[in-house]
Amino acid sequence: MNINVSDIRTYLVCPRILYFRGDDEWKDKADKFLKHTFLREISLEEALYEREWEDKSILNKLLLRSFSSVEGKIEDIYREEFERIDSSLFSSVKEEVKNELSEISEGIWCAVENSGGEVRALMEPEEIERRLYSDRLGLFGRVDKIISDREKDHIPSIIKTGRCPDFGVWKEDRIQLAAYVMLLEEEVGKTINRGVVEYFRFGKPILVEINRYDRRLVLDVRNKIKKIYRGNLPEREEKVFCKYCEYREECAVKRSLFSKFF
Repeated sequence: MNINVSDIRTYLVCPRILYFRGDDEWKDKADKFLKHTFLREISLEEALYEREWEDKSILNKLLLRSFSSVEGKIEDIYREEFERIDSSLFSSVKEEVKNELSEISEGIWCAVENSGGEVRALMEPEEIERRLYSDRLGLFGRVDKIISDREKDHIPSIIKTGRCPDFGVWKEDRIQLAAYVMLLEEEVGKTINRGVVEYFRFGKPILVEINRYDRRLVLDVRNKIKKIYRGNLPEREEKVFCKYCEYREECAVKRSLFSKFF
């Protein structure tokens, strides 16, 4: 049984989500899915990187051009998902994203002014959506970007469109990135000790050094996820976001292994 890297992140948020989650779980969060997808596609868009970011006005124009390009093709790329999404919801989310572009531009430009050309270098992809797989590691996934770092090495980058921490990266993002680092190492046959977490809405691509503790946690979480998929219900932990969780009612009643399969 091989584990999807995205499930590692979910486990670190809450292991019980993996137990209760259904195959179409994204449908209950269609607005969040749409917004994340729209913003992610803009970050992947070639038009965003076709000119140097010489000033904020150029960056604004490139973001608008990227938005228009994504708007014209996103339904074709995500055909299966869009067959189950209301067109009015898409229009609403599209306007919401468009209205955020100036704020995104401001965030990226502030980062450019603080660190020069490194921001663009950490965002511009050499390759997008590379599928990585390893039977030895028992992991698979599709990494958002492969980028070149300052040493011209190819390293993985993951795009996040939610909140950005004040310092560093969220733990669950770090460990998800570590899993992609390990998979890419397996594919290219050389050690990779870094990757990027890109908080796109805030213009913050953050270079992360991956250490042995991160690698150990990836393998530990992988093994625990396998147990969940065999039917083991993780212990319930009360967390601050529990009251907002869509599975809170199911989670409040501890289900038996029997009830999971019947």
